[in-house]
Amino acid sequence: PEWDRSWIGLPLLYPNNLRSDFPITLMVDDRTFELKVHEDGINVVPKGDWSAVTRALQAGQRIKVIGTDQYTRKQMEIEFSAVGFTSALQRIALQCDRTGELSRWINLR
Repeated sequence: PEWDRSWIGLPLLYPNNLRSDFPITLMVDDRTFELKVHEDGINVVPKGDWSAVTRALQAGQRIKVIGTDQYTRKQMEIEFSAVGFTSALQRIALQCDRTGELSRWINLR
């Protein structure tokens, strides 16, 4: 993961091969969020409220990312388990959070 004061990069897809000019959707169980390709071209990040996304990731069971492949231009879906996100986020905060700001970003405090 990468972060600065304006965004957190959880590389849900790495390397990213989704087109940034087509919609990208994150589904966590029955919740849907719009994503975008970060200007680094690698990380796929939420368009809106990070805290809602991190709460959903921590509570969810299944994650699905839906977008358009940049090479084939066909819709692609990648689905994987959400198990382990809470412990991973807690470990990130423990190792990287000197000011407490990261913990607030990911709803651990």
